[in-house]
Amino acid sequence: MSALFKDLLYIIQISVSGEKQGHSALRLADIRGCLNAEFTVLIIKRPLKICDLHRPLYRHGNRLSICDCTDIVLFAADRIDHRKHPNVDAALWFSQEIWPLVRARLPEASFHIIGSEAPGKIKALGSIPGVVVDGFVKDLDPLLSSIRLGVAPLRFGAGIKGKVAMTFGAGVPCICTEIAAEGMGLKNGVHTFIANEPQTFADAVIKAYTDETVWERMSEESKEQVRRLFSEEANRH
Repeated sequence: MSALFKDLLYIIQISVSGEKQGHSALRLADIRGCLNAEFTVLIIKRPLKICDLHRPLYRHGNRLSICDCTDIVLFAADRIDHRKHPNVDAALWFSQEIWPLVRARLPEASFHIIGSEAPGKIKALGSIPGVVVDGFVKDLDPLLSSIRLGVAPLRFGAGIKGKVAMTFGAGVPCICTEIAAEGMGLKNGVHTFIANEPQTFADAVIKAYTDETVWERMSEESKEQVRRLFSEEANRH
């Protein structure tokens, strides 16, 4: 097996098993060449399903109603360290500029920041009333079943945001900026509220949090959108 295939196989094995054994530095130039090639053949030890590598975005089953939960959550992907600048900026911006506006209207609500390896400036946000920096959460399913809203206050970045799709797929409405809503065909006021300024974002959070009709419509519409685009059935076609 070539060195390139060994490196790619190592990446897949890590993704599937979670093992972190000692290894030499990956040959990034070779891997880039593989990714830029017209096609690549990779021989692995067993059949590999996409679901082995990625958390399912769409979930079957019933979601709790709006009255069952009070938490608002920001999912910062796999980590929220200095290498994930959009997530750090989003957590700081929401906590410092948007959350005080929300908190004034929803004193019973809590805002949770989820993501490993948080730098000191993110941990310090826990001193703001109502803000909880949870850090790494091993199993997100119980959390996704017990939160009221997600927020994705991203001000820069690109591509489809897995954290948004994951939240929608669990039947949890998620308030987005235009950047966070990219690539999923989301309609403002239907699948989500889209806002880019602190006051309009806070107003959107408060509306979705307090209006049961809006919450239920967004829960259903956004989950259906994720089912159409990202479910196992959708990826067969």
